[in-house]
Amino acid sequence: MVLAYNGNGKRLSGEAIRSLVCNLCKKAGITKQMSPHRVRHSSITTVLDNNNGNYRATQRFSRHSKSDTVMKYDDNRQKLQKKMTDIIADLV
Repeated sequence: MVLAYNGNGKRLSGEAIRSLVCNLCKKAGITKQMSPHRVRHSSITTVLDNNNGNYRATQRFSRHSKSDTVMKYDDNRQKLQKKMTDIIADLV
């Protein structure tokens, strides 16, 4: 395991954090290539799944300043874009 470690008491570099996430995911048996952003995205989506789509609670959890950002996660989670596209396609 190679880490971009900056020394005791100093901040971790972005590369060190990415490396930690990748190595921990591998140890957990996750074969998909992971990144800190992917883990963040998955956790926000999981929160939406488990709180019945409560935007306000999810926004606070994720610390996104705009609720529109949380809405994008929810749209992706529910595949709303695909559903709406399929509805239009069926009408044509």
